[in-house]
Amino acid sequence: MGRFMFCVSLAVLALSAATAQPVKLADDPKLQTPITVWLKMEPLRDALRVISRQVGVPLRCQDAIAQEKVCVFVENRSAREILTQMARLLRYEWQPHEEGGYILRVPDKTRLEEERAQNQMRSARLRALRELQRIIREVAQLPPQQRIQEKQRLEARRSELNDSERQRLQLLESLTAFAAQRRMPSGEVEFSEAAGYWRNEPYVYLCLAALPERALNALLEGQWVGLSTKPAQGVYPFPNVLLPAMKRDHTAVQQFTEGRINSTVTEVSPNNPEFVGMWLRLLPAQGVMSYRLLSVPKVKLGVVQPDDTVQHPVGEATPFVASTSGSFQLPLSLRAADSPLWGDWDAWATPIAEAHEALPERAAPAPSRPAPQPTLYRPNDFQGYRCSVADALEWLAWATRRPVVSDAFRTAQLDPLLKPDLSPRALLQPLAERVWIRLDEADYLLVRHKRYWELRMVELPEAWLRPLEAKNEQDALTLWDYVALAGKLSSRQADYLMQTRSYNDAPLTRFAIQPLISCLPALRFLASLSEGQRAQLIAGEPLLWSRLTRPQQTRYLEALRAEFPPAQWLFREPMPAKESAIDDTLQNLGVSLIAHILDPETRDQLEKRLTTPPPESLVMLKSGNEQKFPVLVDRNGRYDRYFVSYSATGEEAASRRARAIRDMHQAMQENPDGRFVQMHVHGYLIEFFTADGRFARYAFAQTREQPFELPPLLGDSEPER
Repeated sequence: MGRFMFCVSLAVLALSAATAQPVKLADDPKLQTPITVWLKMEPLRDALRVISRQVGVPLRCQDAIAQEKVCVFVENRSAREILTQMARLLRYEWQPHEEGGYILRVPDKTRLEEERAQNQMRSARLRALRELQRIIREVAQLPPQQRIQEKQRLEARRSELNDSERQRLQLLESLTAFAAQRRMPSGEVEFSEAAGYWRNEPYVYLCLAALPERALNALLEGQWVGLSTKPAQGVYPFPNVLLPAMKRDHTAVQQFTEGRINSTVTEVSPNNPEFVGMWLRLLPAQGVMSYRLLSVPKVKLGVVQPDDTVQHPVGEATPFVASTSGSFQLPLSLRAADSPLWGDWDAWATPIAEAHEALPERAAPAPSRPAPQPTLYRPNDFQGYRCSVADALEWLAWATRRPVVSDAFRTAQLDPLLKPDLSPRALLQPLAERVWIRLDEADYLLVRHKRYWELRMVELPEAWLRPLEAKNEQDALTLWDYVALAGKLSSRQADYLMQTRSYNDAPLTRFAIQPLISCLPALRFLASLSEGQRAQLIAGEPLLWSRLTRPQQTRYLEALRAEFPPAQWLFREPMPAKESAIDDTLQNLGVSLIAHILDPETRDQLEKRLTTPPPESLVMLKSGNEQKFPVLVDRNGRYDRYFVSYSATGEEAASRRARAIRDMHQAMQENPDGRFVQMHVHGYLIEFFTADGRFARYAFAQTREQPFELPPLLGDSEPER
């Protein structure tokens, strides 16, 4: 019996091996049928079903790749040719399926290549960070005059510089024009002669240069890394560099001029305060560094008297938390030039000059197919219109009559360049920044997105997005639709979306994605609630901490957390001053101007409320302050000007309305290609309030554009400003 079972097992293995071999689709006569396939941003499983219905052959793919998206713009070509090109582009294989037809699978070779590419990409990034550290340390040691001279030498031959020299020049431009102050071995302080040394980039560079290898690895994992003068456990020492005057002990002389307070900093301490720290976080794929630089200086106040004498100082020195934050692009290349897979794709792609010659100067579309209408997306309320790479490829296929096969991603944006009279050649350069392009011997234009092995990890499935886009067409999207989407996200997808507040490309959707991104921690908390708990919030009743499950409490704490870790976590001793209770509470109001409209509470009112925290931590859902007001939209789709005062109420409503109308006419003269719309803003405030006085508020703002006709000026009788 044992020998029999062993033989059966061998037979099964042999059969499996046989069925796992790639097949030649040319042997199937049904697949020789010429077909037309015109699909934009289609999941692979659905694209294969479309082809399958046309030829009558079952076509499947592995579940692991079913949601990967493709573009196929091909007219009157055999199904075999289309399917073969698709498999070659994606580096997959067609195999016979046990139930008939064929299945598209990922070969082990492809899977292992892409896994190696991920590891090689990380190694390349680590090497790039090490090289950046080395150059920063070299440049920082140069005397100021020598930095200036070297910068001038490199600028003189800018067009001839290699990658390392360009990187060095960028650092010299930062550390020369905005050089941080340093204490020299002699005890003297080195000052930059150039104005603007208050920029934060030099301090970020010098902190980065001071980090050990394990900290660089943490940055490559997307973790926060801290440095401070009194480092807590896991925090690294802050380098010996003097901060700008406002972040050191100083005297601020205040003068009242035209109703405003103007401050002049005098008598600055030559030393940093005891408490100085910085948080750093790297977005590896973009090479973007986010930072928060803070210190706790002591400030004495002085006042300029009416006779111009200075009453100086007034009272005792008071410590406060001086904090600045931001993000910027590091001067390094994180392209994995050392990755064999990246090199393979570079070699696969047609050189840009050769592709330029192969494409026509003018569009020559087939008369049977009308010009495609690209989708104009608006990722947020300040960026303006964008179109997708998929839209550009559809236009290129139409304009050149070339068959096009490509992978597709919602996160691949382009400026809206697609016009009927556009030259196909003009699309090559913007596309080449995003994708590899190959013009093959069968006249196909094949396209693969750069870093596709990373993009696919954060891409949102069409099955999640299309129902929301359909509801948006009917103006039926609600808060709870966004909550449902937030609840489906993986941690990697959620982290990526949060990063789109700075440098990442937000997914291009036919509904407003910004409310999801700006309120994501709060929405993920709401997604964890039961129907009964949601009903309680909708009824206006607070939801108490003690009634939350452990996973819900975890989501609560994530929503409570500010963009940066707390300042106190940097220091092993208690800070002599606390951060403002307000600064990190309005979590998303800096992301979207529209969100401010929903918040009826003034800063003073909120400060007063925070002085009496509740006996138990809670969360509340409140209706926001709904408004309608005109907005000027420029020709590129950006919301250029908001005229909230047009909808003012109260005693001065008429005067404010008149001034708003005058401002609207002036804005229209300055922007004749613009248009006015009536913006209807509504939504909710989601508040997290703890028993120890911590607070976070998210403004979930939904907008709807309505027609608006610019009213005439009110004439000479309109009130003066």
